[in-house]
Order: sequence, then C-alpha cells, then structure tokens
Amino acid sequence: MPRSSEAQQHEPDAPTAPPVPTRTVRLRTVLVALLVAAVAPALGMAAFALWQSADAQRQASASRLADTARALAHTLEGELKTKASLLQAMASGIGSGGIGLAQAQAWLDGLRTGQARFVLSYEDGAGPSAAPALPPQLVRDGLRHGGVSLSDLFIPAAGEAPAVALSVPLPLQEGQAALLSLVQPATQLLSLAPQRTRTEEALLVAVTDGQGRLVARSRDGNRLVGQQMPDWNRLKAANMRSGQIDATTAEGGRVVLSYETLAATPGWVVAVAEPRTLFDQTWQRPLLQLAAAGAIGTLVALLAAAWLSRTIVRPVHDLARNAEAVAAAPDGQVPSLALARPSAITEFESMRHSIEAAQAALHARAETERRNSAALALNALRYRTLARTGAVVLWRGTPDGRLTAVDGWSLLTGEPDEAALGHGWQRRMHPEDQVALQPPAGTHMDLEFRVARADGSWCWVRGRGAAVPSDDGVVREWVGVLEDVSERHRAQARVAHMALHDALTDLPNRVEFRNRLNAAIRRAGRGEAGAVLYIDLDRFKAVNDTLGHPAGDALLLAVTARLRALLRQDDTVARLAGDEFAIIQSPLGSPAAAAGLAERVVRSLSAPYDIAGHRVLIGASVGIMPIQDGRHSADQLLKYADLALYRAKQEGRGRYAFFEPGMDARMQARRQAELELRDALERGEFALAYAPLVDAARRLCGVAALLHWNHPRRGHLPAAEFMPLADELGLSGRLVEWALARTCHELAAWPDCPKAALDISPALRWGVPMAQRWIEQALGSAALAPPRLELEITECALMAYPETAGRLLQLLRARGVRTALTGFGAARSALGLLLQLPVDRLQLDPALLQGGPAGVQAMALLCAQRGIVLGAEGVDGDALAALAGPHMPVELQDHPCAAEAVPPAGHGLLPAAA
Repeated sequence: MPRSSEAQQHEPDAPTAPPVPTRTVRLRTVLVALLVAAVAPALGMAAFALWQSADAQRQASASRLADTARALAHTLEGELKTKASLLQAMASGIGSGGIGLAQAQAWLDGLRTGQARFVLSYEDGAGPSAAPALPPQLVRDGLRHGGVSLSDLFIPAAGEAPAVALSVPLPLQEGQAALLSLVQPATQLLSLAPQRTRTEEALLVAVTDGQGRLVARSRDGNRLVGQQMPDWNRLKAANMRSGQIDATTAEGGRVVLSYETLAATPGWVVAVAEPRTLFDQTWQRPLLQLAAAGAIGTLVALLAAAWLSRTIVRPVHDLARNAEAVAAAPDGQVPSLALARPSAITEFESMRHSIEAAQAALHARAETERRNSAALALNALRYRTLARTGAVVLWRGTPDGRLTAVDGWSLLTGEPDEAALGHGWQRRMHPEDQVALQPPAGTHMDLEFRVARADGSWCWVRGRGAAVPSDDGVVREWVGVLEDVSERHRAQARVAHMALHDALTDLPNRVEFRNRLNAAIRRAGRGEAGAVLYIDLDRFKAVNDTLGHPAGDALLLAVTARLRALLRQDDTVARLAGDEFAIIQSPLGSPAAAAGLAERVVRSLSAPYDIAGHRVLIGASVGIMPIQDGRHSADQLLKYADLALYRAKQEGRGRYAFFEPGMDARMQARRQAELELRDALERGEFALAYAPLVDAARRLCGVAALLHWNHPRRGHLPAAEFMPLADELGLSGRLVEWALARTCHELAAWPDCPKAALDISPALRWGVPMAQRWIEQALGSAALAPPRLELEITECALMAYPETAGRLLQLLRARGVRTALTGFGAARSALGLLLQLPVDRLQLDPALLQGGPAGVQAMALLCAQRGIVLGAEGVDGDALAALAGPHMPVELQDHPCAAEAVPPAGHGLLPAAA
C-alpha cells in the first residue's frame, strides 16, 4: 500500500520511550472485589425476601386457623338450623292439634336422641308440661323473641347436667301464649368430634355460650362443660364477630385461638385453638429449609466463582506470554493482537507494554484500517445472513414512507428486494390495512399489517422502526425491521375459534349459535324468514353405557358429518350440549321446507352406524320453531323449539313437531304440577287407602295398601296419575319409603289382619341396596313380622328392570317377606321370568281375563304347580274360581275400604289413613 510505505520511509527509527510507572493491583484481587460487590446486594435481597416470607407464612398459618374456625362455625350453624326446623315442624303439629306433646316426646325418644325432651311452658307458668318448667326469664325471652331462639347454658334441676333450650312460640287456640322448647344436655346438642388423643399438641375445638361457658369441647368435653372459658374477657373485649388472640387452655397450655361467633345465637362462639409451638413450627420450618437451601446455594456460587476466577486469570497470563513472544518476533511479521489501552491491572499492563513493543515497527495505520474494514464487512455479512433467514426484513427509508434500502423482502414475499423500494412495499399491503395506515408519531413506530406473498397468500408482519437522529433535529431517515408474526396471528385465530366451537365436533357451540341466531332474527325482522330445529338423539346414552365414551364420541362425529351433508351453505348446525344439536335454517321459503329438513334429519340419523366394528342404531327427535317476524328473542326461540322437541318425544320419538302456542301453557301446567308434587311431600298430602283381599268364599286374606294424593284442588288422585311424574323428578323413592313405613306401622296396629300388600315397583329404579334398606327400616321401626308384609312388583317394572327385580325378590324371599307380581299378562313377555322368580301371588291383568278362559286356565295350572296364589282385581270370585279350577287358591282385590272399616293407626306425625 503506497501511503503506508511513504510513511515508513519518513519516520526514522527512535527508541521507545520507557513506560511511565503506574500503581497496579493483581487481577485476582479485582475479581474478588467484583464478586463481593455482586454478591452483597443478592444477600441483602435474600435476607429481605426471607423476612417477607416469614411474615407471609405467619399470615398463612393464621388464615388457615381462621378458615377452620369459619368452616366449623358454618357446620354447627347448619346443625342448629336443622334442629330449629325440626322444632318448628313439631310446633306446627302440636299447635294444629295433629299431635300431642306425649306423642312428640315418644317420637323424639324413638330417634335415640339421648336425654332430649320437649318442654311446653306458658307465659303465666300455669298448665301441664312434659318436663320440669324452664326458668321464667328464659320463657319470657323466648316469647318476646317471636321466632326460634337458643338459650345459654342453665341447670334444669338440681343434680342435672347443664342443658340448652331451643325454643319457639306456640300459638294456642285459647289465645294463651306458650313456648315449646327442645331441652337437651349441652354435651348432646352439637356433634363435635372428640379428640382421638389426649395430647396437648393436637388441635383443640370448643364452643361457648354467650356468657363464655363451655358448651362442647373436643378434649375432656364431658368434664369441662359449663366451666368458664379461659381468656373469655379478652375475647369479648375485642368486640368482634371473629378474630384471633393468644390464649391459655384449661390445662394451662399456650395456644393461638381463632374464634367465630355463631349466627342466630345469643353470642355463642366456636373457637379453634392450636398449640403455640405447633403454630410456630408450621411457618418456621419452611423458612429454616429456605435458609439452608440459600446457604448451600451461596456456597456453590462461591465455589463456582473461585473456579471462574482461576479460569479467567490463567488465560490472561497466557496472553501476556503470547504478547511477549509477538514483541520478540522478527521484522516483517504482522502480529494478530490488537493494541490494549492502559490498565490498572498488573497482568494487563504488562501485556499492553509487550504488544506496543512488538507492534512499534509495524504499519499501525494500515493494519488498523484493514481490520476496521474487515470488521465492517463481517457485520454487514451478519445482517444479510440474518435477513435471509426470513426472521426479519431490514430496511431504511424516508419520512414519507419511501424505502431506500431493503434486505430480506424476497424471502418474506417471494418478490425481489428491489420491488419493495420506493413505495413498492405499500402495493403489497392488504387494502384494509392501507386505509388504516397512519404516519408515525414521534421518533418510534410499531404497527402490524398484512402483505401479499407471490403465491397469493397473506402474511402478517410487524413493522418496527426509529428515526435516525441528526444534528439539526430534522428527521431525514428511518431504519427498522419487519418481522413475520403470522404464526402468532394463527394461534390467536385458533384460540378465538376454540372459544366459539365445540372441541369434539368443531361445530359452533352455544355461544356462537346464539350469535348466529340473533343475526337470523335481525334478518327475519327485514322479511327473511327462517327456522330453528332442536335435535335430540334417542338411545345415545345406551351407546355410551355399553360401548364406552370413545364409541360415543365417534358416534357424535358421524352424526355431525350427516347433519353437515343435509345443510345448505347458509344454514348453521351447532352442538349445544351432550347429544343435543340445533340448526338455523335461513332463509326459509315456507314452513314445509323446515318440515322437509326435519324429516331428512330424522331419516338420516336413524340409519345404522358402523362404530368400532359395532352396528349401532339410534334415532332422533326434532322440534321446530319458525323465525318469522323477528319479535322473539334467541332464548324464546330455543325455548319454543325445546317445547316442540318435548312434544315429539311424547308422541313416540323418531319424529318432528312444530311449536304450538298451547305447548307453553301445557309446559307451565307441568311445571306447576311438579311444584305441587314437591310441596305435597312437605305438606303431608299423601295417604293410603286399603282394599280388602278376599278368597273365593269372600273370606278376608289381607288388605292392599293403595297410595293416593289428596290434592287440594283436584281431590283424590290415584298413584297411576302422579307416580310417573314423581319418577321423572326423582321423588318416587321418597314416596315408596314413606308408604312402606306407613303400611308397616298401621299393620302392626291391626293384629287380626293377616297381611298387607304394597306396590314398590318405583323402588326398582333406585337399585337393590336402597330398596332393601327402606324395607328393613320399615320392618324394624314397626317391629312387624316379615310374613305379614307382601310387596308387589308390576309386570312392566319387571320387564324394565329384570335383573334388579330378580335380585330384590330373592332377597325378600330369604327375609321371609311375601312377594307378588301384578298386572301379569299386559306385556305378555314375562312368562319366562315368572318361572325363575320367587313369587307368592300372581295378579292377572284384566286384559288377560277378557281374552278367554284358555289363558287363565294355563296360568292357573302353572301357579298350582309352583304353589302360587292366583289373584285378580274387580272380577267376580266365582267366575275366577270357575276358570282357575275348584282347588286353585285365589285372592280378589275389592274396592278400597272406608276409613272406619280398618282401624287407623293414628300415631305420631304420619297422616291418618284414608
């Protein structure tokens, strides 16, 4: 290079000036100081974090104890409310004259409540009472309260344990004020689980009355009930419904106590105490572990720092030796090391002097320029390589949006980089984004837009840039990058799609269906009619139960494919829930078009499916609601379509039905019937009537208990009119349980009655264990001999639950309870089961009796062979005996008896027999 040779000729050799001695320190010392400076703030922050964690752990322990007290308080309040409801129900019965105090006490004793008793007190202290009178002040307070009230602890009589009274005013017909109280020992009032161990390190639970006296305690409860709670005055001084204090137990132990005041009580408090040592251990142990982990981590960091220090120092020494070797190199050889600036570190300073001595005879300026040029070329190569990866597009431009340089545009769009120069890049923008494009405000920009690729697809990019500063403050150039963010937009689109579509079928879900239905309603308001079709799959649950949920999912996908194949492009099908689908048919030419689509849906979905090698047959029912004038909301349209679907199912499934205005009224009537049926259980409107069972000679063989409903408006309703609805509502089990208990109690009061028969067919739905429990409870409560009870099952129930019925009949036979099969011959398909079941009586269906003597004679022969009594209802005994044969035992069911024909039980809270 010419300029460098000339400089070399005009620069005479001169001795290098000796270096000016400077004060230096060793590199290892600097590294240690740097480590201390780096570690000190971290240690300080760790100590602060440890202190904050300690406070958080203490607060968490306190919150845990408070949550325990609050949960226990809610449980005890619920228990007191249950007792209050019982007392109010009893007061209602006594006040109306339905039961007496002695009957109520007998019922209470039957519940095995220990020493609990009912006490009837009068305002003036006069009148009979089932137990010693309550304190006068307690009676006055209870009457003044007006509702259910709870007393503090008191001593009912000398020598008795402290007790608590739950009271309610009792209106009497004479106008005299009275108070009905449930008096119970304090130890039996609340169900507080006893502490398994007597160690003082366990959690302690206690309940006090409004005066601080212990009502219940998990440790030594029987011994300490009635004593004053320690630190009660401190607790009351806080004057708060809940809180936490440091306290002392009756045994003298120090505890942390959380308390909660029970609602609807005269200041009763539930307290949960945890020993102070255990409370402190709960939050201190994690801190000790954290501190130990921090110490270990610090030690590891120091060891690593020591190793790194050694790693750094050793190469520095090597570099110093290399620099000395460069300085001793012959003339004409260019060293590869750059000059170093003066340093206060001894090793670096020594290396600097060695390098300067080695490079004194070299062409410093030419070498520096060569190196700078190489570095710039390398940086330019790096940026071009980065741009060509497609991750970014590098650009420079003017403030008016003209690009003057670009790199990477070809990899992003497939066009040459030159096509983006000037305003060429804007021609590739999406038209919507061009309208929204605004000039950058300030010195920075960050925006997202779409650009077209060479293949016609759209790519989302994020453009970021900054103004290049100038001395005069005028922006003349911008630089920045374009990033491909298409994947992020696709991910956002997937999330939005998932929020509005069903995960299994990819159909619109209920939210998206409602959006599209609202759009259809708006179109209907403009004259474009439509229709909503509500679809429910028939027998889908059986597929799930028999083949499993994976097969059920596969079936739903097949149903989805068939529905999509039936629709036009503008129609919408959605999955609302489970096996329920809905279609928006819009536009709609006429209601006949909706009916045609519904018919195609039923026909298509009823065709066989091949699911996992199984031939599956299901059906579909469709309810149709037209969208005509846009005056109905989306909720109303779905409701009306659902009502039409319900009508289609009632008519036999596998069909469609249009909504009619009367459907809503009928559904409202059904809902009213459901409410009345639920309330009837609470009001005791159900009763039993008894029909005599007589043999051919009109001798009494027993009675048949017939359940009926004394409806306040419709009068006497037999079980056949309300039991199907009760079965749908899940109330049939409670009715069967009540009828069993009532029948056994009344039969126990009729020693001359041989047996009582009761239909328990609805119990089969609830399974054998539940039905067996109801029967055992009824027999045990009435102390009734099992052979005096005969339980009936209808043939229809037998066919619906054959396995359950067979197991239950076997268990009843083993228990000694009689069994009967009624309505036989209606289904004409239970003869094979009859040969396998233990049945004592077979009651024929009237249809079988009307079919001629051959069927009756055949059944009589079969019953005679198996020792089964043949029965019938509402037929002449001589005629049945003539058909069955003179030696065949028969039983006939007559019309229900009047109330005085069979002595009623008349006990307790059960309604009297009708």
